[in-house]
Amino acid sequence: MRKLQRAAVLFCAVLPAVTWGQVLTPAQDAYYVPGYATNFGAAVSVTVGSSGSVGLVQFDLGALPPGTTAAQVQRATVALFINKVNVPGSISVSLANGAALLFHAGTDPRGLRFELGWGHLALAAIAWVLLSRRESKDRDWLRFFTPAAIVLCILMFPVSVWVWDHFPLIRFVQFPFRLLAPITLCIAMLVAPLGPYLYPVTGKRALWFAGALALLIVPNLAHLRPTGYTTLDLTFWTPHQLAAWGYEPNTSYDFLPRVAAQLPAYDPRSARAVEGEAGIQELDRNPELWSGKVTTRGGALLEVSTIQFPGWRVEMDDREAPAYRSPNTGLIRFRVEPGEHLVEVGFHRTADRWTGDSLSVLAGLGLLLGFVRLWRSKLDHNDAVFLGPGVDPDL
Repeated sequence: MRKLQRAAVLFCAVLPAVTWGQVLTPAQDAYYVPGYATNFGAAVSVTVGSSGSVGLVQFDLGALPPGTTAAQVQRATVALFINKVNVPGSISVSLANGAALLFHAGTDPRGLRFELGWGHLALAAIAWVLLSRRESKDRDWLRFFTPAAIVLCILMFPVSVWVWDHFPLIRFVQFPFRLLAPITLCIAMLVAPLGPYLYPVTGKRALWFAGALALLIVPNLAHLRPTGYTTLDLTFWTPHQLAAWGYEPNTSYDFLPRVAAQLPAYDPRSARAVEGEAGIQELDRNPELWSGKVTTRGGALLEVSTIQFPGWRVEMDDREAPAYRSPNTGLIRFRVEPGEHLVEVGFHRTADRWTGDSLSVLAGLGLLLGFVRLWRSKLDHNDAVFLGPGVDPDL
């Protein structure tokens, strides 16, 4: 009987751990579109618009019992609701056990490969072999550009995540595969010392020159063949749809001000009242200015679709008015007193910008003066040479 009681107690203790069920809400839903390195986590839906799009859904595991591990989860069910189908097709769903690395060394989500090419590396190796046989100043180029290319290649691999995390300046590159541009320059500099060995292009050197070009071109001809075709729905690419989905066509949100902790939801209105009631008549709108007539009876708090940033200023009836930031989105807000007012929200030059422009102008003038002095010194040198040795300049 005691054994039966112990078994019953043990069964009751284990039962909650085995049969525990919990409904988890998404902690973040995002989607990726080719050409953008940002996960649009503020989106209310996960958009899959082409074959290269990737939708990501992350769940909050805080509701599970403390200490729960992935091995203890027997089954997880995900329900996906399709809101709109513009182009019929199939969707594949898979589990991401780690952080989603949308851009990594070698490929991107569209299946494109970013590689150096064995032909280029072979010519660089030949240059190393030829120059190692004799002393040449070109060997200094090889000693510099070879490690430079290696370091840049390493920065494109996941092992360099620590470097990207601790050196914020490198993040302005945005996409790791953009480092292929300086890598290409390094490889070109490594191959350049072969030029004297292939010139003039006559006799056997013509054959060596043709062989070098074939080594660079022929292996890459297969890359010109398209791997497939994608049918695009042009309704996805209208300005209205791009704004509604939160696309950033310029910098992929990499230069988003820190005050914008959350991306604002799409609103076709450029100005609106968040407190009180106000009639707004837009007069002018461009990237650096918004102006309009505002009429309100009891006063209102207005918000414009522009993130507060040094240089933006609010003027009401030709007088500067205090501006505030939205708590989450960082949009510009300002209060309007009862009555009719002419409001202008414009971007003006700051002291830092004036200082930068002044330094640029001074640097340009200094460079121009340097060229003028160099040109005059060459003229004086040529005049002295034409006079000839032993000739009195006074004659």
